[in-house]
Amino acid sequence: SSGINSRVRGRRKSKANQENILPAQSALDRKLQAQSNYLLEIRQALKEVNNKYLREMLEINDYPTHGADIRLIDRCSDGVAFGRFAEPCSICESTYFTLGDNTYLCKGNVSEFTKCTSTIAAPKRTKWIIPDSALIPLL
Repeated sequence: SSGINSRVRGRRKSKANQENILPAQSALDRKLQAQSNYLLEIRQALKEVNNKYLREMLEINDYPTHGADIRLIDRCSDGVAFGRFAEPCSICESTYFTLGDNTYLCKGNVSEFTKCTSTIAAPKRTKWIIPDSALIPLL
């Protein structure tokens, strides 16, 4: 009998703990969903912009201007949403990072033969610059 009571009490405790966790988790989920929707809106708008203007935006923000259309849109979307990287890589001085699993991965080169493997979890950001010529297609 005491074994059953302790199991029931244990269930009550775990249910109470779950109820305390759920509001925090759902608040985080709402924030992540809002951020995801925001990025999607930016991506949709940038799909309408000519690659010439995307490259111009990337160049003025010291981002790489090469790659397929989707890569240009990815870089510009990240920059518009979160800003440009404020500091270059501490190892190779590159300003080219891509989003990995939970960090940004440096895509620069340490030497002519060696790729940089530096990662940044929370990079410092500054305002993304949108040149006037790139605004015209968005209007």
